[in-house]
Amino acid sequence: NDTTSYNQNVNPSGSNTSYGINFNIRSGNGSKLPVNVTLTSGPNVLHPVDLSNYCQNCGTPQWQYNPYLDTTVPKVGDSYVFNITYSDTSSETITQPVTAVLGPADVVTALSPNLNTASPSTTPTFTWTYPASPGNYTFQFYIQQNNGGTVWQIPGNNSNSNGFTNTQIPMPAGLVYGTDPTDSTNTPAYSTLTSGIIYNWSIQAKDSNGNSAQISTYFTPQ
Repeated sequence: NDTTSYNQNVNPSGSNTSYGINFNIRSGNGSKLPVNVTLTSGPNVLHPVDLSNYCQNCGTPQWQYNPYLDTTVPKVGDSYVFNITYSDTSSETITQPVTAVLGPADVVTALSPNLNTASPSTTPTFTWTYPASPGNYTFQFYIQQNNGGTVWQIPGNNSNSNGFTNTQIPMPAGLVYGTDPTDSTNTPAYSTLTSGIIYNWSIQAKDSNGNSAQISTYFTPQ
């Protein structure tokens, strides 16, 4: 299947946006196992592409490729063609269309704390404004140190959940650092953040088909 992603990053130099497309090729229950997959055509991406160069030890899905589109906006109806060879040496050609594209109207807004927050706490309460019709999405929260170290995420790394709803973490009450309303066992790597360290945090909205829209920002606790 194909899914699309939209990313908005609010940083000291302004706000940057980008798009991506995500291809997953997998066998169904009782189906033949794909052993080679090649992307042969489709708009806005290089082709042909042998996905074995991008999918070492994929597991499930067996084949996965996530080309970056930068500011190019994918369109509903865009079609991508794959040649697939199976373990029994048979092969086929399949076409995967883009069925939905999320964008600026689908991200949460008004993230706080942010770059302009005066003296943010080392145990902040994170707040945001959900998009219109928030029940159409599930959400994921993620915070990391600016150098890449993961601090906390909801759902947790070992959770079976795909995300939380706007009723599980309502606004404007917000998300208190260290308290996951959806799982009391899911705690951050550190009991408090560190003063003077830059942290990046994000909220991703995802629709029922796996298309996503994510926004991220920075702050420095005092």
